Amino acid sequence: MTTDRSLPAGVWIMGLSVFCSAFGPALIRLSPVDAASTAFWRLAFCLLPALLLAYRAGRQTAAKENRPTPLFPTLPRRDGGLALLAGLLYAGDLVLWNGAILRTTILKPACWS
Repeated sequence: MTTDRSLPAGVWIMGLSVFCSAFGPALIRLSPVDAASTAFWRLAFCLLPALLLAYRAGRQTAAKENRPTPLFPTLPRRDGGLALLAGLLYAGDLVLWNGAILRTTILKPACWS
């Protein structure tokens, strides 16, 4: 009897995201724009993969139910509101975190001053 010991794709993507986020503070320090603009662009670049994953999920659901593929999967009003609230809280967190990184000296070597 053989067992499949490979990890699911989601685990690899999660590990890659943790690896990439380790470079965040250094990139924020080197960013030529302010903290809010950097947070906006980080969210904008994350939006494309999120929309692609949502489209893929909607396509799979539509294929199972034998109906046309929607461009974006629809959410119930309550879930859409909660998703919007989560996005706004995440955006606020990014702005505050980026501002804090710019105000601390822990990532500021002497050669950057």
